[in-house]
Amino acid sequence: MSNMSGLNRKEDFANVHPEVARKAFRAGKGFVTSGVCIGYLQANIVIVHKSLADDFAGFCAANSGPLPMLYRSEVGQLTAPAITQTDTDISTDLPAYYVFEDGKISGTIQDLNAYRDVIHDYVTFYQGCSFSFEGALLAAGVPVRNIEQNSDTSAYRLNVTCHPVGPFSAQMITSMRPIPRAQVQTAFRATHPFTSAHGAPVHMGNPELVGVYDLSKTDYLVPVKFHEGDVPVFWACGITGPESLQSLRNPAPVAFSDAVGLYISDTPVASTISSKDDSPACLPIVVPLCDEPYWASVTSEGMVLKINKLEGLIATNSSGNNDLLKSSLAVSHASSVAITTMSTMDDDTTSGVIALTRMLRALGKRVDLLATQTLYNEQAKIVEGLVEKNILDEGVSVAHFPPEGEDDTLETAKNFLLQTGAKHSQRYDHLIAIDMAGKDVNQTGCLQSTEMLFRAAKDKSTVLTTVISNVKESTDLYSREASICDFRIQTTGTAGWGGYALASALYLLRVCPIHDRYRRRAIGFPPTEKDLQMFQTALPDIEKEHQVSHIIKNIKTNGASERDASSVSFWEINKNKLKQLLNIIN
Repeated sequence: MSNMSGLNRKEDFANVHPEVARKAFRAGKGFVTSGVCIGYLQANIVIVHKSLADDFAGFCAANSGPLPMLYRSEVGQLTAPAITQTDTDISTDLPAYYVFEDGKISGTIQDLNAYRDVIHDYVTFYQGCSFSFEGALLAAGVPVRNIEQNSDTSAYRLNVTCHPVGPFSAQMITSMRPIPRAQVQTAFRATHPFTSAHGAPVHMGNPELVGVYDLSKTDYLVPVKFHEGDVPVFWACGITGPESLQSLRNPAPVAFSDAVGLYISDTPVASTISSKDDSPACLPIVVPLCDEPYWASVTSEGMVLKINKLEGLIATNSSGNNDLLKSSLAVSHASSVAITTMSTMDDDTTSGVIALTRMLRALGKRVDLLATQTLYNEQAKIVEGLVEKNILDEGVSVAHFPPEGEDDTLETAKNFLLQTGAKHSQRYDHLIAIDMAGKDVNQTGCLQSTEMLFRAAKDKSTVLTTVISNVKESTDLYSREASICDFRIQTTGTAGWGGYALASALYLLRVCPIHDRYRRRAIGFPPTEKDLQMFQTALPDIEKEHQVSHIIKNIKTNGASERDASSVSFWEINKNKLKQLLNIIN
């Protein structure tokens, strides 16, 4: 294995045993390790003083997507017996090393021989790398452009903050590979099982959604060239580890990480993959949400089937465009949501709005109910009454649009959607319009206000829109101007059923492990039992929705009506459908 005759170029190391590559690095060779020793686990390396080791281990556990732990050494240990059984020495077996002093890179060196007198007090962390799954991409027929171009991958710093632990914090770093649009799902499924090497992608498509505005300007490594039809796909990256070393403050012990290339272990990648499971709960389905710019999300096949059943329940003649699925996936990624309504709503529609609002709040999203001056007082009273009854929390607010004293224009809407401050900030990630069908524009002006907001959102690729309306009506915003709306959820009854269905779909997505990991970018932790109970409590149910309808009616009538015919009608007509909805969820 030590014979290196004829091994002069990087390509010559594509299929050698890892010990051969490590000895080449030890002898002074240095090159990027993408496409080297294909089929073996590669590892990002972070070496810290023993006083920082437990905090860094906690940081890795809290951010396992970018920092999957392969092995943590003992203090002073230079070998990694759990992953490498042949000759190895971590102080010499990388192509190069970064040196960090007080949180700053102070140099790049070929080995750590100059630090022999101190390294016995250090702990080495070996963390999986996406280079390990490139062979699986190739085997699945997915081109790996960086290998084709004999270069490294591109790496970018996202607007995603890792969970801090002790002195360690960082924005997540990702590697990006151009993938043919038609093969994005293949790439997701090929890398999904490789949890020890970052696993499935954390973002597919539109880079602006994760804070990357120019792919030609990498934060690390080099730009990879796109082919026609390629879209950017981002995987969590172990450079997040060295990035976190830059959060250390003076005085801090010297630290080290890999530079240029990675550590190559003796462990075959195949030995780290669990048996394949193609059951509906475990099979990823990538769902494109936008075409230009391309953006996709993901959930399991089982959840796709359930959400499509929900859509069939509320609209027997559904368009078949999977709009409930797409809308719920997009809303699941939103951190802030605005819900607009067209006029004084019937009780059933209002109840659907409240059910959706309740679920959004349980999922930790900021929610504003937008109303014109005409409707503001009524909606504010409804929210106040529901907060008093603990049906909504105090985080729900009712906001004017257009703002008081301003005209209902497109320019007003554009300014309203912008947050003051950062260049690329926005007030909302998603706009939802409920009960838009058949409304008289001249009566309330609500339709015009919402249309202005939706037109303004179309100018921002990072703000998406959903319309929920009765399919029997023909004069709604979507049919008048289809290009304004991203998703349309149709109902054969009251538009409120769209609110119930969307709330239920959001619940299903949050309890889906495949989607949950993608939504949180593989940082943090899955929902706890307490979280799951909170989500379940927020689901629509018969007694709760009847109570909501009764409270709303009392507020609208100033308490003059208790249990009139329409209240009884809600209870009798809709309770069976609520039962069907809950049966689908369960």
